[in-house]
Amino acid sequence: GIKEVGSDTKALEVGKQAVVTFTLRQPAKARTSLRCEVEGPFDRVVARQEVPVSEGASEVQWVYTHRDPISRIVRITGSVLEDGANRENESIEIPVRLPLATDDFAAVTWQCFKGDHFNNQVLLKSTERLGDNMAFAGFMSGVPAWKTARMQAWNNWPIIAYVRHYGYDPGGANPKLIRRPYCLTDPGYKASERQRVHNTVKALAPYGVIYNLGDENTLGNSDICWSPSCLEFFRGYLRRTYQGLDRLNHKWGTQFKAWDQVMPL
Repeated sequence: GIKEVGSDTKALEVGKQAVVTFTLRQPAKARTSLRCEVEGPFDRVVARQEVPVSEGASEVQWVYTHRDPISRIVRITGSVLEDGANRENESIEIPVRLPLATDDFAAVTWQCFKGDHFNNQVLLKSTERLGDNMAFAGFMSGVPAWKTARMQAWNNWPIIAYVRHYGYDPGGANPKLIRRPYCLTDPGYKASERQRVHNTVKALAPYGVIYNLGDENTLGNSDICWSPSCLEFFRGYLRRTYQGLDRLNHKWGTQFKAWDQVMPL
């Protein structure tokens, strides 16, 4: 049988080759062959070939040229045949980078129910009737970005990488307005966000996605952050604006003795 399947590429492109390696569990017997089949979304078989296997071989390499201009992901399955009888199957799924339209409109859906393929298919059939033809990936809590992307690829939809939504609900704010749950000026938070965006982009890159760096980003109507980094930026702005603490005190009617005492009024 087949122990594992690997590929020399993380993504296919139309007209380009990929080397798919099938590692066998034991050396091949005489009169052994490998049937390779490529299947796209909706059970479309886009390629099939039977490859002879040398007696004693421990692996088989199949050079596959992808020519299907429709599928956004394929499943490549190898079946070991001994004297024509199927001994075992093993598969690998590989995304396909298709050209992206640059002069078209898209209706985007927030699909995926916690990685549930059945519910996702039900939603797909409903939203397609409304004109949806593209989906977000990577925004759901608890579901890895690659998993939502793979599900949408099997729907054969283009994917937008949902990178982040920054928003603040005034009703849920700290009544003392001391500090937000996360601060957009905090160096540690910015570093963690940079790493998170990097991880999302890396996971979704094989799908040839469009990147959405923000959605409905808001700061709220009366949101104030008194974090150390925000206060540092605020005081720097006041220094540039008033050119001195005396001028600020005169304009504000205050008696601050040092810049690190200045707080929002």
